[in-house]
Amino acid sequence: MGHRLAIFASLLEINPRANLTVFSPALYKGSGYKSLSEYSRMKVSLRATYGIIAAVDLALHDHDVPVQAKTIARRQGIPARFLEQVLHAMKKAGLVVSQRGAQGGYALNRKPQDLSLASILEVLEGPLTETNGRERRIPGARAQRQDALLAHVWDRIKQAELNILAEITVDQLASRQRQLEQQRSLMYHI
Repeated sequence: MGHRLAIFASLLEINPRANLTVFSPALYKGSGYKSLSEYSRMKVSLRATYGIIAAVDLALHDHDVPVQAKTIARRQGIPARFLEQVLHAMKKAGLVVSQRGAQGGYALNRKPQDLSLASILEVLEGPLTETNGRERRIPGARAQRQDALLAHVWDRIKQAELNILAEITVDQLASRQRQLEQQRSLMYHI
């Protein structure tokens, strides 16, 4: 479970290219929000989260040998049956390839540096082009005025989210995960 949280936390921390903080635990802690989903307008399904984590795991353990889903599930604390469904959807979309048999398993179909989080989310959650402003339509004259007032703000936020997801690659998250594991191992040796 620790790997899963560390990988996802690194996704939410910083986009190095844009130098933009997407989520900072320091900001969140004193913000008055009860949960991360309340803090962030973006909602990511468990299916998509597991897909990202599986892709990062495959990038970390790619030694020219396919990795079995049950091995990924065990390492990441993900239910194996659910992970199989996620990997099947990713295979169907061409993000991963599979090999059957005793030595079978899954491997990334692209180089980790060529696989963005946006492409994984699109496969597992559908098109990411909808805007938050249009999704939040509320009946009533006052609500329509408020919606019209804030729609462009939500659209800009959504576009920024999409840009960040398109820029962050599986390779970047795998590198971040290696750093976190290295820091964790150093702490045990002190």
